Amino acid sequence: MPLKDEDVPMMKPLHFLLVEDQPFYADGFRAALRRRIPGSLIVQVTHCNEAKTALKNLDFDLVFVDSQLRSGSVFNLLDELQENHPQLAVVVLLDRLDAFVLERVRMSFARGALLKSCTEDEIESLCRTITYDPATVQIPTDAPAADLEMLTAREVDVLEKLVEGIDNSQICQACGISGSTLRTHLRRMFKKLHVTNRTACVVKAMRLGWV
Repeated sequence: MPLKDEDVPMMKPLHFLLVEDQPFYADGFRAALRRRIPGSLIVQVTHCNEAKTALKNLDFDLVFVDSQLRSGSVFNLLDELQENHPQLAVVVLLDRLDAFVLERVRMSFARGALLKSCTEDEIESLCRTITYDPATVQIPTDAPAADLEMLTAREVDVLEKLVEGIDNSQICQACGISGSTLRTHLRRMFKKLHVTNRTACVVKAMRLGWV
């Protein structure tokens, strides 16, 4: 028999880290958390490096990360969190459902993904499920197919290096590939993203939330 609203116990206060650089959205999200889970500690940072510092100084129950931060590659941050804080529950905030982005979220071992247009009920439900059931993963499985052809795993590696701003020789060294192989990857990436140069490639990938 399903529980009535009055039968659902109030959640205990939690420690949240919100990695979000859009002030208007961050204000609303923090307010929703305070209303739904009173007494919780909510720390907001706007930069990937600030998130790493916060995690060194405090213990958090749940981390929310905007998929389109302007301060660096969100997926590099997620990889670091998985390596250094494997037990930490991380939820990625999405502007829209995109098959490629959701696959990257799954590969990062995040515990959940949440549309930024979600309701307060959905925020509370996800927090409740993830904190009370550590084995649960709340990532949508149905998303519209990407309008653009998806990148391969190696192309994603190259894209992340482009975002870092390093030159071709450094990319080759970091990825363990030759110059000719790199040029082949770049040509294919440019074609898939409908761009003609590295800068446009990075700008479009970031706008799509792919890095």
